[in-house]
Amino acid sequence: MTIRYKWYNVQHSYYENSREEHWEQMRMSETSLYELTDSKELENCREHYMDGIGTRSYPKMVEKNFGMDDTDTVVAYSTDKNGKVMRVWRNKYDDPKGDGVGESVLWPPKIREVSTSWLFKEPYKHGHH
Repeated sequence: MTIRYKWYNVQHSYYENSREEHWEQMRMSETSLYELTDSKELENCREHYMDGIGTRSYPKMVEKNFGMDDTDTVVAYSTDKNGKVMRVWRNKYDDPKGDGVGESVLWPPKIREVSTSWLFKEPYKHGHH
């Protein structure tokens, strides 16, 4: 059997910081950011990149707590143009100011922007504490 095509040159692309690049793509695809609290006390929360979970209805997302533990309080989430959830901001503890832990980011979040570390007041890098 003769193969019709032969590879003469192949190009591959590998990214050293592919995770950060993927997060950047998720942020850039955000079209809406919904704050689920009007608290004047909230200072910080934890941020999670969700990679476009579901195009479920809002009641279904609430029922599933946006993919977070049932005991967590979701304070905001962002979606892309198709309604897929890109990022979720939540707190685990009941402190009205927020969890105040090393991975906390400043409240409120800003659409399409890298969050700011609550502790270090600089752009937050996930997994780089």
